[in-house]
Amino acid sequence: MSPDEIDGVVRRIQGGDRAPFGDLIVEIQRDLRIFVAAHAPSADVVEEIMQASFVTAFESIADYDPRGTFGPWLKGIARNLLRRELHERRRQGRRSGDILDRAVADQCLIDLEEREESDGEMAKLRECLAALPSRQRELIERRYSQQLPLNVLAQQFKRNAAHLSVLLYRIRGILRACLEGKGLEA
Repeated sequence: MSPDEIDGVVRRIQGGDRAPFGDLIVEIQRDLRIFVAAHAPSADVVEEIMQASFVTAFESIADYDPRGTFGPWLKGIARNLLRRELHERRRQGRRSGDILDRAVADQCLIDLEEREESDGEMAKLRECLAALPSRQRELIERRYSQQLPLNVLAQQFKRNAAHLSVLLYRIRGILRACLEGKGLEA
């Protein structure tokens, strides 16, 4: 499902039709599981956070503003639940004197915080990309996401490769200035 289709399902749920919530879980559980598993210390914690995330999302679905961000919203719920669980495990490790449990919880927290910082940087980059004119954004997408060579882009954009190279340089400068304006070192 696309983000807009997911938001359509969410609107139905918000309108009182709770049945499609199961479809929503089936649609997004894989991505959420990958996210949680990347930061959780064990499979048991993954399952616990997954269940708690879906329960919390169900209980607070009325608070979600449908704008194509349900996946990130749900990951935010999971991130907060996981952070809480990891802090609790660290406290328990201190109380019990279990150095291994405490070290694992500490490392998972560090990984989670680094991911949050990276997610914030990516969000700022997406904002800067969204501010570009559509043709420039399309050029950046094809060059860096699709990794198309300049000669192919030259044919697609009906420009010579040297012109596109200069244009890409200028667009990178615009993006760099935008990111610096948002407090990031580019």
